[in-house]
Amino acid sequence: MIKDEHDLEYIYNEVLIVIEKLLKEEHDPLAIAAVFASQAMGLYKTVLSDKDYNSMINSIVDKKDKVQPFESRSLH
Repeated sequence: MIKDEHDLEYIYNEVLIVIEKLLKEEHDPLAIAAVFASQAMGLYKTVLSDKDYNSMINSIVDKKDKVQPFESRSLH
């Protein structure tokens, strides 16, 4: 596994731990999703050019039908 893949997997797993903790504390899943989506959009807006940000948004919209429900994903 190359470093970038390792970093991405590490970050994914760390975020998943936070999500699972919040769900166990019985926080609203929609509130959790809204906060993560808002934070993600803010990070994209901060680090991407306007052109790349718009491309990212379009990519998200284009892939909306390919998203799998959370519970059907294999958790590490």
